[in-house]
Amino acid sequence: MGAAIKGGALWSGNALGLCTLSCPEEDSIMAADRNKKERMIEPSKFGGRGSTELGGPRPIDLGYYVICLESDDVEKSAAFYRRLGFEVTGFNVPNEVRTLVQGHNQLAFFGFYQKPNVNFRGPDIPSLATELKGRGFEIVSCDLEWDQERKCFISGGGGIKTEEADECGSFMIFDPAGNDLFFNTNAGERAPYERSCTNPVFGGTDSWPKDFEARNVPVRFHLGQLAVDLRVTDVAECMRFYGELGFSLLAQTRETAYLRYPPATSGSLSSSVPNPPYLIRKSEKDEIGIAFVCDDIAEVTAVLRKLDVEVDKTGEGVGFTDSDQRRVSLHPHP
Repeated sequence: MGAAIKGGALWSGNALGLCTLSCPEEDSIMAADRNKKERMIEPSKFGGRGSTELGGPRPIDLGYYVICLESDDVEKSAAFYRRLGFEVTGFNVPNEVRTLVQGHNQLAFFGFYQKPNVNFRGPDIPSLATELKGRGFEIVSCDLEWDQERKCFISGGGGIKTEEADECGSFMIFDPAGNDLFFNTNAGERAPYERSCTNPVFGGTDSWPKDFEARNVPVRFHLGQLAVDLRVTDVAECMRFYGELGFSLLAQTRETAYLRYPPATSGSLSSSVPNPPYLIRKSEKDEIGIAFVCDDIAEVTAVLRKLDVEVDKTGEGVGFTDSDQRRVSLHPHP
């Protein structure tokens, strides 16, 4: 799938071990935050354009994406994040699925999931699957049909014969750490996505227009920007994979690389589609979770403690544990 990204081109020396902040005491969170920011490498060092491509071909439309998490009790999970200022909106099934939003931060909890995934929504699915297959990605769990004569995927439309249905369907690919990226677009989602160029609330076919307009939930507590937190054993391989998908490298510390899709400008985490950034960190085992990218970790820590959320510091940095015993990390804004 294209030229591999060499580790030395993205990571200097052998600095990317497990994250160990320099301040040993919990009360030194602010100093740890400042210390990490001082180790930042400006995006311009990688290519001089603020938003640095990771060596992949031209970007393609992957859509917007939502972080989907497994939960033994979705109502309990929703209650915890409502304490943090999130509100339930969008697609919800009592005791099975809860979608929560705060500003542009968006989470979905599924009672029947075994592990987290990232769900991409909105794009023309047959065209995207055809493009990714052509770039060497393995397409799995696909409900599309392969047209051997035209050498492209086509949608069965689920029995619905409309122009929009021809652009719907689903498929999955896996990243090098074994995380699944699930791409699906339902009838009724294409037009709002095309009009918007922002991230709608994770919705269903029938309720999509209403959910789409109801996505804005005011930010009550400024926790920062929600991020996909990838802890991986092979950093270079994951960087290559997401570069091939069209993600851009914004900045990195000795421990963390900050990626975003679609490519942003001026080194910002924001773009026309406010998808959550990806954080890639070296780890002894492959794991996926969530994190918040904060302007000021000390301020966010103070907010969380006022909400009776215990913030601590482990070998992997500052963070807290949610109601599903999931570690949620706090990271400095690059």
